[in-house]
Amino acid sequence: MRVCRRCGDEKQEDQFKPLPSGNRSKVCRRCHRQNCDKQKIRDAGKRWRDKNPGYELKKRYGISAEEYQKLFALQKGCCAICGKKPSGVRKKRLSVDHNHVTDIVRGLLCGLCNAWLGRICDKIEIVLFVVTYLRRGETTIPIYEHMCPNNHKFERLHKSADDLPEPCPHCGASAEKVEISVPAKFQWGSKGRGF
Repeated sequence: MRVCRRCGDEKQEDQFKPLPSGNRSKVCRRCHRQNCDKQKIRDAGKRWRDKNPGYELKKRYGISAEEYQKLFALQKGCCAICGKKPSGVRKKRLSVDHNHVTDIVRGLLCGLCNAWLGRICDKIEIVLFVVTYLRRGETTIPIYEHMCPNNHKFERLHKSADDLPEPCPHCGASAEKVEISVPAKFQWGSKGRGF
């Protein structure tokens, strides 16, 4: 008697396929056959997809393989957002980007740009926030902390030469600059961090 490694049933020795080494398989004939059947189905599916390359495109996005190739040629084989060609060991093809509400194809994207769009859920507001955030790092105008006579603190973005008193947003009183709360330009250099 022997226990099948896959199903866990105890079976007779003849239920296990003999191996060239003289031992018997650790998986019973029935489990081995089922596994082979699953593999045959997977292989048949792969062969069918290889013979019908446009099927997935048509099924998912409503475009044919020819339309994909035209779009690929129109974009010169590059991502519609970053402009880079797919690279790396696997050299994956460009992903089809589409509007998830209308199902209209917008273009072809590299994996990173496609994942980024998926993470922000196609929300334009988030893209605008990202642009604002990145541009904030380009400015040479620092953010100053101000304090009014009533001890209200607030921040304003302006040049260091501007000595104009700022009105307090809380009480309207004239406020003075106290200190820089965020550096104007933060740079990473070979000598360490600096402004």
